[in-house]
Amino acid sequence: HGLNDSAKCCAEGVADTWAAGLPRALLAVPEAAVRTPYSTDDDPGFTWLSAKGPCPYDIRRLHGEHSREFERSVRCLHRDVRASCRGLHQWLDATLARHGLTDNELILAGFSQGSILAALVGAERNVRGVIVCGGVPCAGIFRLSGLMAKRTSTPFCAVNGTRDYIVQRAPLEAMLKHCECEWHWSKGVGHDFPDQWYDTGLAWMQGRLGS
Repeated sequence: HGLNDSAKCCAEGVADTWAAGLPRALLAVPEAAVRTPYSTDDDPGFTWLSAKGPCPYDIRRLHGEHSREFERSVRCLHRDVRASCRGLHQWLDATLARHGLTDNELILAGFSQGSILAALVGAERNVRGVIVCGGVPCAGIFRLSGLMAKRTSTPFCAVNGTRDYIVQRAPLEAMLKHCECEWHWSKGVGHDFPDQWYDTGLAWMQGRLGS
């Protein structure tokens, strides 16, 4: 799930579309451990990244891309991303072991902030496939290519809108250049998750999983 979202909210589209289209698959939706300070008890939201202080996006705007402040903020973000990836690896290890499954049977999907973890962890584990939607966000500003596995057999499906202001197309394409990737760009769509993206992701997964 994305920033300030929850497993419950994220699972609604998954249950409606993907569960019906993948009747023999196990679908599991993890939830980030850190609650966002601006969410409410009635509608709690969570974040995968808990670094203190301003994010690199804001620091870049205030101090410039070549400032020491920006460099520190990127290093801090990378430490936080690595820590979150370790937590997701542990959760996946336990979940797969519990159900007698392997990475070769695993497809990860992530939206926005969640797509950062899906891409990095999926590439590291050489999983069956990874779907990123509304992401990977700020791949260039956050220098996320430097966190990607140097070699991976994981195929990707990237689904984004042409008007998504946080998805930097060229840096994202560079980040995934060494991966087999199916690209979908929805004309006029911003940072959103239209219903048809569920269908796009489902069709891709069905193709990867076969029978």
